[in-house]
Amino acid sequence: MEIPIRPIAGLIAFLPPVIFLVYFLGILKQDFRNSLIWQALGLGAGFGLIAGLSTQILQSIFPVADTFLEKSFYTAFFWVALPEEVVKLSALLIVGYTALKYERPATYLMLGAAVSLGFAALENLFYVVESEDWGGVVFTRAVSAVPGHAFTGILMGWFLLKVRTSNYGEYWWYAVLSIPVILHGAYDFPLMAVSEGVSNNIPLPAPQMFIFGFIGVVLLEGILAHICISVLPREENREEVNNTHSTSLTTLCWIALALGCVCVSFLSFTQPTLIVKGAEVTGSVEYWFANGLALFTLLHGLLFLKATKDSY
Repeated sequence: MEIPIRPIAGLIAFLPPVIFLVYFLGILKQDFRNSLIWQALGLGAGFGLIAGLSTQILQSIFPVADTFLEKSFYTAFFWVALPEEVVKLSALLIVGYTALKYERPATYLMLGAAVSLGFAALENLFYVVESEDWGGVVFTRAVSAVPGHAFTGILMGWFLLKVRTSNYGEYWWYAVLSIPVILHGAYDFPLMAVSEGVSNNIPLPAPQMFIFGFIGVVLLEGILAHICISVLPREENREEVNNTHSTSLTTLCWIALALGCVCVSFLSFTQPTLIVKGAEVTGSVEYWFANGLALFTLLHGLLFLKATKDSY
């Protein structure tokens, strides 16, 4: 009997967003209203359809740029990052703008992550189901795009918190959307430039630098998101926290995920062709891209170990 691969691939596509949702729930160590989390996930996914439609409309209205680098730039920042971050912010405001007046600061960050992960889940589904190499797509997006969406969502929630709590709240509105758009566009631009160059057989100047830029942006997003979490008011981490300690099963799951990430990272560093086809040529774009994914995987393993510690 032939096993239906596409439905299985679709289900697997939802695993990375779920894992990172649980991860942020664990490290924030708060009791959140389940209804708000589910609403954020649902609206984030639903508004993803609007973002896709908006991208198609923008691409049809605005003329194609003269060079592939210009096309990649406009696509990354204005046709992809801007509409996607606008709909994520819209979903966040619909879910939480009124409710957040009565919630703790950590809820802003959690809802930002939930909206973004709902969006990432729908996006993952389309990418994975449409791809022939769906396994590679799942892995690539699990260690880069999915956490990247979550990180920008955390930042969006943080800036919205500053709007509510800072004496200069009206100025923080500029950062609520602009910073996520800039980071999102800076993430997409190097990848799109490399893809356009390869598909059109155009030699890209210093292609490794584009890949290093992509790696640097994802790392920057993760660092900024965790800084936002760490600088929450001290009482957020000490009072009114969820006193239910992590179960042994939960701890084992986090440890298993961490060890799995470390093993995959080791394989990626030593045998990059297992992750990215064509990465056997040392110094090629594919080689550096595979090593970047290996680095992300190793860092995720360390984060999951941290989640084990923070769950107590």
